[in-house]
Amino acid sequence: MKRWHRYLMGVWVLWLMGCGGGLPATRPPDFQISVSESGGMLPLGERITLSAEGGMRSIWVQGQAILIEHAVDTAALDTLYASLRENQTHRIRTTEEEGVYDRGGTSLSFTADGQTYAISDSGQSFVRPTWQSAFSASVQAVNEAIAHDTDGTAVPLVIAWEGSGLQELRLDVGAAYRGVLPVSTADSQITILLAEPVPPLILNVGGDNGPTSTYTIAWPTERGVRIRWVEGTAVFEGFTP
Repeated sequence: MKRWHRYLMGVWVLWLMGCGGGLPATRPPDFQISVSESGGMLPLGERITLSAEGGMRSIWVQGQAILIEHAVDTAALDTLYASLRENQTHRIRTTEEEGVYDRGGTSLSFTADGQTYAISDSGQSFVRPTWQSAFSASVQAVNEAIAHDTDGTAVPLVIAWEGSGLQELRLDVGAAYRGVLPVSTADSQITILLAEPVPPLILNVGGDNGPTSTYTIAWPTERGVRIRWVEGTAVFEGFTP
């Protein structure tokens, strides 16, 4: 009987470990998370990074980098972390399949209490079918952590550029960030969705052959900015779409 009792106790402990075990009950100070989307053969990619220090959305289109910095609310991070525990994201398992080439997909990694967990559903790595719903819910929770503090309304800011001189575009939108509209490789513009009130917007642009140029957007008079290149230097023109 004692042997069976020890066995059942061991099973019970393992079950408890599987139900959120391995992650602290509350969000640890070192918590950070990132979600990456790759286009496979397409020259398009995106990465969201969130921590108590703030958030960054990085978008790559045809070798051009668009970096959007924004604040992150601590309550949103707590909700996100609770979702990871609920979905047991740290336990998600994947399988490797050979002979798969140029497959795009989604990857998620996060750090909590000194431990880093990485899950990839791209390339030759596939999330197991039994874990797909948990993986999708975890990725969705990251997106919801950005836009949690708005009522669903958003105002668009359009940034367009001409030619191939753009190398990096960086914009800090404070706490007003909600997301971006889908970007395709054929576009030479991006639409950023903001929640009002919109803070002062300062655009920093780096080109292939020139110094970084800075432009302050005159919101709300200017709800769009067009960038063109003159002898390697960025020239800005505000407009209202």
